[in-house]
Amino acid sequence: MDYNETMEKLIEKLETMNSWKGWKVWVKVLREGHRAKDPAELELIRNINAKYHNAGSDILKGNFFLIQFQQKDVEEKIWTSCFNLDYFCESIVNHGWETFDLTMDENVKLLEKYSNNTVADLVDSYDEIRNHLIIRPINYTDNQRILKDYVFHRIEDIALVLYVLAIDEREGDMHNVDCFKLPLEVVTDTWGLDPEEVWKEALINTFLLAPPRMYTSAKDWHKPPFTKGAFMATDYQLDPIDPLFGTIVTTTSKINGAIAMFYPSVLEKIAELVKGSFYVVFTSIHEARIYLEKTSSQTVIRKSFKRFLKMVEPGDVVTRRVFRYDANAKTFTAT
Repeated sequence: MDYNETMEKLIEKLETMNSWKGWKVWVKVLREGHRAKDPAELELIRNINAKYHNAGSDILKGNFFLIQFQQKDVEEKIWTSCFNLDYFCESIVNHGWETFDLTMDENVKLLEKYSNNTVADLVDSYDEIRNHLIIRPINYTDNQRILKDYVFHRIEDIALVLYVLAIDEREGDMHNVDCFKLPLEVVTDTWGLDPEEVWKEALINTFLLAPPRMYTSAKDWHKPPFTKGAFMATDYQLDPIDPLFGTIVTTTSKINGAIAMFYPSVLEKIAELVKGSFYVVFTSIHEARIYLEKTSSQTVIRKSFKRFLKMVEPGDVVTRRVFRYDANAKTFTAT
């Protein structure tokens, strides 16, 4: 089944849904170019554009669908999930229609888990929320205006921001994360804690939730087993590097995988494996590519990266600079 046919069948399926395993369901499909008809819908489109495209447009960019879940006979609680329709359809084409059922089942499981206390309700308690804290990489330059109110570490033009993981929806290679930035005042005023210590603990938590992985060929990159590319393991042996593919560093989920470059000891381990210094190109928030200094031209890397950035959605940009890790000095800086 081709992409267009799958898309039409998926939309038909969504628009005729009214229940799922004990939950009432309402679905709304929003096509690219959709214009708001009322203030609430306008705000929704602006939020989607900001979240997925880092854009402030009132006209929808991309295709999305919203699902509202409500327990039968329970009137006061409704949960809404937003999905990127194009990504969802692509996953069905690649992995079959079972991805739809599994993702819906995971939504219901998570909603049942938080039916009494949502993650947002638990923010007042650090002990309750601490296991939901993660770090995500975003571009500092594009977001500096709002970041002053949040907890983050800055490395050149990269901001490593503290988030609360609200919903973690997983199905094989499909992984959609719904999270929100944690305001600085919650950490300092509500919890009375040191933002630096909370940030450090969240980074370790992110490591545990999404362990780092390194893939040296296109074959390894596509639906690898969990243990494949586990380069931080003591007995890991680096596979031959495919020069046409390069070396990708990401996480097991491959979502927000660029954070793996900032996990403790990752840079040192990579230098040990490649036996020297290396350049890092953050091709998106989801991954970074490694180029060995001894075999790569920095000029070529820069030109290639500059061309690549023209094709990347603004919200997926981590940095517009090439970084270098010096194996001797153990420094990580933009070049």
